[in-house]
Amino acid sequence: MALATAMVDPKSNILQTFAETILEITLSDSAGLSLLTKDGGNRFYWPAIAGEWKPHAGGGTPRNFGPDGDVLDRDCTLLFRCFERRYTYLQAVAPAAEECLMVPFYVAGKAVGTIWTIMHSDRRGFDAEDERVLTALGQFAALAYQTVDSIQDLRAEITARGKAETALRELTKGLEAKIRRLVESNVIGIVIFNLEGAVSDANDAFLQMVQYSREDLVTGRVRWTDLTPAEWSDRDQLALAELRETGLFQAYEKEYFRKDGGRAPVLLGGALFEKAGSEGVAFVLDLSEQKQAVETLRRVEQQARSIVESALDAVIAMDADGVITYWNKEAEEIFGWTRLEALGRRMSETIVSFRQACVTAANPPC
Repeated sequence: MALATAMVDPKSNILQTFAETILEITLSDSAGLSLLTKDGGNRFYWPAIAGEWKPHAGGGTPRNFGPDGDVLDRDCTLLFRCFERRYTYLQAVAPAAEECLMVPFYVAGKAVGTIWTIMHSDRRGFDAEDERVLTALGQFAALAYQTVDSIQDLRAEITARGKAETALRELTKGLEAKIRRLVESNVIGIVIFNLEGAVSDANDAFLQMVQYSREDLVTGRVRWTDLTPAEWSDRDQLALAELRETGLFQAYEKEYFRKDGGRAPVLLGGALFEKAGSEGVAFVLDLSEQKQAVETLRRVEQQARSIVESALDAVIAMDADGVITYWNKEAEEIFGWTRLEALGRRMSETIVSFRQACVTAANPPC
């Protein structure tokens, strides 16, 4: 959504917006893009960086000996640890990279660059979910690259011909075509709506979420107001008020009725095409699988807790400092501490008290 918004604003820095989006989604310390230079492609440069490496924007690495080149040569995602040990010229780039996850991206089947995210400390490591997200973002990187390319070409045409109005129309057409490609890619549900409740257009991803056909859409049977359960109406009204005031609304969770009467949990965000207009675009992410996974995890945790609670032995959990975080009923019986008394104490305290109680029981005072 951030990229689509930047694409329709000719004054925005699309690549920088994309770098900041990578940083936010991966919860990393630095993130950015590396692009091959167009003078033969013998070097990578960093057109946009977010996070702690932002001051290094504009730098780069050689094509024939660098992490970006290795990623393109192997044509796969690579995870680097302390890559300055291999590429010693990166030792001057501070702070050092503890881990770097790097993904290639392509335009028209040709590798043109990489997107990457970096941790500068060991506070957490990248995992398979980070790789999945970064790989998915590679599609958007290609779209951003082409958009910037188109804008640069159009600016050159404006300078050469001096026809600013004609060039602006061409720019608008090009951006609309790219947004249409985003709509048709079905990476995410996209809806064209108006403030009165109508849905004038939607991609297949959204129609599949709510189980309606394109014929339903064309005949006007798909209205976002009719799809919304009554308990979500107040939240929708807040979003409408935000739209009228600012021209966009921040993402929030809600539900839509499916055609079969079921419900689809979604994350929704969007903007008006014109701030004072009545028509806009909404981006809809289906949360069904996520909600199902959370419910499955809840059931598993509940079952595990029931098993532990019914255990005939004491079951105790501690953190790295020996502080008790879990204490079942059998532990209460054995040690004599209630759950509330034990939680938050060190295990050593309970053992000492238990031993003292045993000694007292074995040698009662006269």
